[in-house]
Amino acid sequence: MSMHLTDDTPLPLEMHWRKWLPVVNSDLCTGCGDCIEACGPKSLELANHVASLVRPGTCGSEEHCIDPCKAGAITMAWVAYSGASSRGRWCA
Repeated sequence: MSMHLTDDTPLPLEMHWRKWLPVVNSDLCTGCGDCIEACGPKSLELANHVASLVRPGTCGSEEHCIDPCKAGAITMAWVAYSGASSRGRWCA
């Protein structure tokens, strides 16, 4: 389902928002921290030596964290999420 919405478009109750966010494969992450350095809004942090998206609301969906990851542990995916749609790419 593809729609173009404005801020004043009413949403059907069954509609759920999804945000384009980085997803970290903890089995592949080496904990090097390169993705964290590349993340401008500092949405990622190391937790138990694994990169983790701790502030998804600040993520701008810009994919800056993917290229620095030499292990290939980060991919982007549409993730079910609710929050202010002023940051990042959103879809219904």
